[in-house]
Amino acid sequence: MKVFVPIIAISALLTSTVAGWSAETPPKSRTATGTLQVKLTINEECKVNPDGEATLNFGTPAILAQDADSVGTIKVLCTKGTTYSIGLNAGNNPSNPGDVATRRMKGTGANNYVGYQLYSDEGRKNVWGNTKEKDTVDSKIADGTAQPYSVYGRVSKLATGVATGEYTDAVTVTVSF
Repeated sequence: MKVFVPIIAISALLTSTVAGWSAETPPKSRTATGTLQVKLTINEECKVNPDGEATLNFGTPAILAQDADSVGTIKVLCTKGTTYSIGLNAGNNPSNPGDVATRRMKGTGANNYVGYQLYSDEGRKNVWGNTKEKDTVDSKIADGTAQPYSVYGRVSKLATGVATGEYTDAVTVTVSF
């Protein structure tokens, strides 16, 4: 009987070894890791009237026996935290080039003009120009949404003796930031 025990042990050992060779074992799962850098740079930026053009319309006064007042709105959209100021130039037809005190709308005739003025306040005391720290709208800090600003216009009753017709001008809005 002593001979029989080693034979059984060898037989069991061979069976387990052969079974290990013949059975398919799944490959070991392997992983590797790395890093994906995610980046975004937001620069200071501003836009004027991001949703379209702005208009200030004095309407159709028959006779300028009194001042013709009107209000328009411009919008400024700047990146949140951006400090900015707003200036308005003299328009396309000033009687003295670059002088915001001499803004004029031009009519259809050769020398048909109507003077007007733009103000930053409802009382129409502060001419809105484009000289920073003099006649621009004071610096603001953007909150990231489009901010409306009223532009108060006036055609003085002194603008009499003008021809009939449509008078227009285009004023450049400058946002400095």
